[in-house]
Amino acid sequence: MNSEIKMAINQAPEGFPGLSEVAQRNAERLIMYITGRGMLDYITLNTTFSGGLSIFLVMKQWQFYMHSTNEGNIVYILWKGKQQYDCGYDTCDAYLPKLIFYLNTIKFNQENAVLA
Repeated sequence: MNSEIKMAINQAPEGFPGLSEVAQRNAERLIMYITGRGMLDYITLNTTFSGGLSIFLVMKQWQFYMHSTNEGNIVYILWKGKQQYDCGYDTCDAYLPKLIFYLNTIKFNQENAVLA
C-alpha cells in the first residue's frame, strides 16, 4: 500500500469506514502518475465517509481535487486560481489520460499553461 494512503487511513477520525479496495487501487494509480512526474508542490489525502479517498494537489497556480470513490470512479475538479477549468465523473481508466495531459501541459508550459 502507498505510504501516503496508509497515513491517510491511519489519521482518519473514528467512525470513518475503511477504504474500499477499488478506491485504494484507483487512488494508488493516480498517486503513481502524480509522483512519477516529480512536480508536486503540495498534496493532501483524506478518507471520506463513503469509503473513498480524496486527493488535493497544488502545482503552482493550479489546484486538482480528485475523489476516488468506492464504486471505482473518479470525481475531479481542476482550477487555476479562482477559475474552474474542468470537472467531471469518470472511471479511473477514462480519467488517467486527462490527468496525464493536465500534468504534462502544466509541467511543460509552466505559467502560460492554457487547457482546453
